[in-house]
Amino acid sequence: MIRAVIPDTGRVVLWFVSGIRPVGLVGLVFLSFCSGRVGMVGHTIPPIRDDGVTILRMNSLADQPSFSGEWSVPRLGQDRSFMRVLRKPGGSVHFQAKLKESYLLQIQGRGAGKGAIVGIGGLKFPLDKDSAEFVISPEVIEPGANEIKFFVEDELKVSSIRILPRRIAVLAGADQALGDEMTLFMPGSWKYFLRPVSGERLLLSIDAGSATGTNVRIIIRTGSRTVESRDKVRSDAEFVIRPVPGQFQEIEVRPESSRSGILRLKKSLLVRERRHQAPRRIRKAVRDKSVLIICLDAARGDHLGALGYSRRTTPFIDRLARESWVFTDAVAEAAFTLASTTTLHTGLPPDVHRVLSTFTSSLGPSLVTVAELFQKKGYFTAAISANPYFGRAYGQDRGFAEFVELFEGAREVLAEDFLEPFRRIIEHAGGRPFFIYLHLREPHQDYTMPPPYLGSFQSQYLVQTEELRARTHRILDGRDDSGEDVNLLRDLYDENLLYADSVIGRLLEILATLRLDGKTVKIIASDHGEGLGEHGMIGHNVVLQREGIHIPLIVQIPGVSPKRIPLPAITSDVPVTLADLFGLEYPYDRSTWGMNLFNLPAERRRLTRALNSNGGFPAFMAEQYPYRMIAFFPITEDSVELYNIKDDPGQMNPLPAEGLMAETLRFLIGTHLKNSDKQAAASGVASLREKDLQNLKSLGYIHQ
Repeated sequence: MIRAVIPDTGRVVLWFVSGIRPVGLVGLVFLSFCSGRVGMVGHTIPPIRDDGVTILRMNSLADQPSFSGEWSVPRLGQDRSFMRVLRKPGGSVHFQAKLKESYLLQIQGRGAGKGAIVGIGGLKFPLDKDSAEFVISPEVIEPGANEIKFFVEDELKVSSIRILPRRIAVLAGADQALGDEMTLFMPGSWKYFLRPVSGERLLLSIDAGSATGTNVRIIIRTGSRTVESRDKVRSDAEFVIRPVPGQFQEIEVRPESSRSGILRLKKSLLVRERRHQAPRRIRKAVRDKSVLIICLDAARGDHLGALGYSRRTTPFIDRLARESWVFTDAVAEAAFTLASTTTLHTGLPPDVHRVLSTFTSSLGPSLVTVAELFQKKGYFTAAISANPYFGRAYGQDRGFAEFVELFEGAREVLAEDFLEPFRRIIEHAGGRPFFIYLHLREPHQDYTMPPPYLGSFQSQYLVQTEELRARTHRILDGRDDSGEDVNLLRDLYDENLLYADSVIGRLLEILATLRLDGKTVKIIASDHGEGLGEHGMIGHNVVLQREGIHIPLIVQIPGVSPKRIPLPAITSDVPVTLADLFGLEYPYDRSTWGMNLFNLPAERRRLTRALNSNGGFPAFMAEQYPYRMIAFFPITEDSVELYNIKDDPGQMNPLPAEGLMAETLRFLIGTHLKNSDKQAAASGVASLREKDLQNLKSLGYIHQ
């Protein structure tokens, strides 16, 4: 072990050295690393490969930045292989070249497009075969960004595109290496865009194809300076790069030699110190306790009194909050119910569990839910749902001994319909500890709350009428959009929330009457928020601004003192926390983004997915405080917004989406998609019944 002082900072750094000479720069440290070191956790972080090679397999949205124009999303063909469809008038594929040299363009299609033409610079090639290879002369290649244009008269189906320097094709083992995204052809480099949190470091291992290894240059570029180091790295040896603390930065790993001309990155992890579990006093407090989760559908956090709302919309929740840990900065990982509730019950990101589509997805057979884990622990498990998106049609009943769908035979379900079923399932528990999940429809539209809640914040409508229903639908559909209309909608939303809160008060009263209040951990949460005219949008699904994703998260543990927590939380923190507190055998530590709510970091990365729209493309919110990016795919200059949410919490003043902070957030989305492609569970198929379809129509999800 070597003890050293980094210049300029005076900070003491310890390098654990095993045959590699340590080199110290400001914010940059090499050290050997034992992958089994106690107290460290790591997640795979795929780099950007910068060697002039572009491989597009048409099976991942992670490749989306390479496409522009009329390319479709990846589609699964009848032969179970992926393709993209390019429609008239065409589109482009973008790639980076390292050198001005001859290139190969290899295209594999399915049914050559009629009259399709490929062009780059002044060169044009007819694309009249399913499989084609073109040689691109050096004269039209520029070091840096290049564009290949595709012109079609009808449509072109493409299953793969490979763009590579011609010299690579003759290398031994090149064809096999091209199929590995961690391979690097020389000259080239791997690039990362980061701002480290919680003492994070990059842990890498390079297979240089020889025992002696290779010389490697590490270049870190921040907004104000560049630091650089060069050292010998043994083949297969692990080494760590410590980024500059607190800075957005580009980290370039540039090998300088290779006998074969081909290198492979065997390991690429972002590692940090393992965070401790919940404090012992909290773990002790939940011993022998039951768990009740109440999810308010479409409840936005800033409309609860406990989170600072000026209206008295949630007096019963507010009373519970005064005895609870209140997480004031909680964000949903999906902006729509189906994906968000699956994340709540598995802890997996939406792009990993893949329960994303109304008609073509359901909980995959390999996935494990929190209900199953509690059931395995001996708990009585039950759920009551007013929304088909948390229903049997999507496999959400897995792990629940009793599963009550209130929309059975009822077009409209009211919150008060939960009371008697809730009382019955507690009786069925027979004194055993239970895990119960309640998914209320309110405050989600339709706004069917009864008087006296209807009329609490507006005086135009005091009873439910067809005229009220019709006007509400016109506002929700955007046909009526005056300021008066939007204000009315906000009033009705708050009245519906007030009604739901009153029922929550009665549900908690049932617990108290049965003397279970002090024996039950209570969690109030939501699946997503709701746009009420901010940013010109009403509803959710694709609303990724604060109003669409900021959710309430309140955890009350009997015997634990209340506390307000301003630290960043996400949906999957709930199942991860429950697994820790109750000793559940949680299987997704490497795939979840969740952390223990009782030991959250001051800073973390967060990602939220929107429902597919715009031709099947998704959108994402990516955040690393204080910056938040909203990116609608396919990404164009006009489809990306960047905000500083510290200075602009309402996200009203977008910044130019450029610079290292924007690149870092794009990189976050890209690495998430690459990892999700590898971790994704096989989704099932939705088994929608007529009652599901009818209720989804009533909720505004399906239109005829």
